[in-house]
Amino acid sequence: MPRLTARDLATVATLACLVLVVSILALLGNTQWALVALAGLVGLMGVVSRVEFAFRRRDLRLQKKEARSLRNEVASQRKDARDTRRGVQETLQLVQETRRIVQGIRRDSAASFQRMPDVATDIGAIRAEVRGMRVAQQLISQSISATRSEMLAGAESLAAMQGVVSDAASSQTEIVNKLRDTRRRLVREAETVRTDIADANSRAAYHRRQLRSELMTDMQALTQLMAHFAPTAPLPLVAGWALSPSGLLYLTNAIERREVELVVECGSGTSTLWMALAMRRKGSGKVIALEHQEEYAARTRAVLEAHGVSEWAEVRVAPLISTTTPRGEFQWYDIDVDTLPGPIDILFVDGPPGTTGRYARYAALPSLAPVLAANGLIVLDDADRAEERDVLAFWLEEMSGLIHLPSPGHGIEALEAAPA
Repeated sequence: MPRLTARDLATVATLACLVLVVSILALLGNTQWALVALAGLVGLMGVVSRVEFAFRRRDLRLQKKEARSLRNEVASQRKDARDTRRGVQETLQLVQETRRIVQGIRRDSAASFQRMPDVATDIGAIRAEVRGMRVAQQLISQSISATRSEMLAGAESLAAMQGVVSDAASSQTEIVNKLRDTRRRLVREAETVRTDIADANSRAAYHRRQLRSELMTDMQALTQLMAHFAPTAPLPLVAGWALSPSGLLYLTNAIERREVELVVECGSGTSTLWMALAMRRKGSGKVIALEHQEEYAARTRAVLEAHGVSEWAEVRVAPLISTTTPRGEFQWYDIDVDTLPGPIDILFVDGPPGTTGRYARYAALPSLAPVLAANGLIVLDDADRAEERDVLAFWLEEMSGLIHLPSPGHGIEALEAAPA
C-alpha cells in the first residue's frame, strides 16, 4: 500500500473541513450557503484532482528519466567489463609470449654454457699466454649468469603482475604498459647476451688461429736453432717466462750477422745459453747477464757449464737498488757501467720481473744508453703487456734517433740506435 505524503494529508484535511462546513450550514437551514459551500467543495476537489494528476505525471517522467539513466549506466558498466576482459586477455597473451622468450633465452644460455668448457679446454691446451683469454671467458660466463638471474626475476615479476590484474582493473593500462616495457627490456637483454656469446666465440676462434700460427712459427724457429747449434746437453724449457723460439732465433741471427762483441742481458736463463752458443759459433764476443737473485744466477751458470759455453757468457749478481731516471726513482740492477768490456752492441731487456715495481724495465735504457754502441740493437720481451708498451713509448719519446724496427715475433719489439 502506497504511503500518503504530507501534501495528500493536507488535501484530505481541507476537504474534510469543507464537508463539515456544508453539513453544519445544511443543519442550520442555510440552504443557499450550503449549496455555495458544496459548489466550492466540488470545484476545489476538481482543482485538487488536476494538481494531483500534474504532480503524478511529473513524478512519472522523473521515474522514466531515472530508468533511462540507470539503463545507460548499466550499459556503460557492461562496456567497461568487456574492455576489462579484453585487457586481461591481452595481458595474459603478453605474459605467455614473455615466458616463451625467457625459455628461449634459457635454452640459448644452456647451449652457451655447454660450449664454453670446450672453448676454454681448447685454448688452455695451446699455450700459457691463453690465460688472459680464460679470464675473459670467465667474466663473460659471470655476465651471462647474472643476466639469466635477472631474466628469472623478471619472469617472477610478470607472474606476480598477472595476479594483481584481477584486483586492479582500474590500473589495467598502466600494467599493460609495464609488461610491454618489461618484454622490450628482456628482448634487448637477450639480444645483448646473444651478441656477447657470438663475440666471445669469434674472439676465441681468432685467438686459436693466432696461437696455432705462433706455435707453428715457434716450432720452425726451434727446429732451425737445434739444427744450427746442435746442443749436446739437456736444454732448459722454452716455455712459461722464457723467450720464445722466434725471439731466440732473432737474437742468435743478430749476433752472427752484426759485428756484435758485447751483449748485455737484463735477466738470465734460456736466452743466455742460446746467445752464448751463437758467440761460440762465431768465435768472438761475450754475453753478460744481470741477475738480482743468486739462486737464478746459479741455475744459469750450471746450464752454461753443462753446454761448455761458460767462457762466452757471464752471469753477474746485481741486486736491485733505487736508481734515478728522468721519470723518477726506479728499482734497477746495481751495476757500474765502467766495468763492462766495451760498448753494448745488443741490449736484451727481459728483467727485472714486473713484481718488483711499476714500469720495472724502464730504467734499462736511461741507465745503459751512455754505453750503447752506434747502431746498437735494443730488444724488449713481453711487449704485449700494457706496462712494457708504455716503457717502449717512454724510450721513443725520451731518446732521439731511435728507430722502431718491425716486430720479430709475438710479444717482442726491437729498436735500433741511430748511427753516431
